[in-house]
Amino acid sequence: MPAGDRHAIAPGLSITSATNDGAALGLLSGSGRIVGVAGAVILPALALLAWRRITARPAAAYGAIMLAAGALGNVSERLVRSSVTDYLDPLRWPPFNVADMLVIAGGALLLSAVAPSETDARASEGG
Repeated sequence: MPAGDRHAIAPGLSITSATNDGAALGLLSGSGRIVGVAGAVILPALALLAWRRITARPAAAYGAIMLAAGALGNVSERLVRSSVTDYLDPLRWPPFNVADMLVIAGGALLLSAVAPSETDARASEGG
């Protein structure tokens, strides 16, 4: 599909071909190399976190794995092209790809899994 073409597939959702040289959802535009290096550094840390948390908090491990998978997808494309191709284009939102979805959803799951809960707070207070 030529860059800039758009094909509606559902109300409010199109398929397009957009180049993104920044981070997820077009953030940090123009910093593709920095984002690629950061991803290459963060990926091993996420893998280690997932490995250590897999039995203690499975949701944290799943979140870290999703985040790492999305980052790996984007980093590998950046190594080849210095940018990623975004193709899902919802109405009123920047175009994104499946790797971005994994980064966002995995990050949210990871944060929710490691955030202290009310039960954790009560246990630390002794009640």
